[in-house]
Amino acid sequence: GIGILFKVPTSQPTRLFSFMNPLAVEIWLYVLAAYLLVSFTLFVMARFSPYEWSNPHPCLAESPIVENQFSVSNSFWFITGTFLRQGSGLNPKATSTRIVGAIWWFFT
Repeated sequence: GIGILFKVPTSQPTRLFSFMNPLAVEIWLYVLAAYLLVSFTLFVMARFSPYEWSNPHPCLAESPIVENQFSVSNSFWFITGTFLRQGSGLNPKATSTRIVGAIWWFFT
């Protein structure tokens, strides 16, 4: 009688990447490709924009050394932070890099 209403669950071995099952493999590859593309785009745009370069020693007004906060690793870290909705200590200064970050944040 009760055997008709209840199905005995069969145990399946747990897999290491079972958390990725909700989406197809192609979707995960597209997300990875978009992540790499946007990170690289942010890095390149930050290198070309003069507004991303700043003086590391603000006490010296005419310092010959300028630096850019968006290295390759920092670009990946910024995109990871926006993807996970956590943010980071890095904030784009130029309008072009802000637009790239905002589009990535809005569409993920």
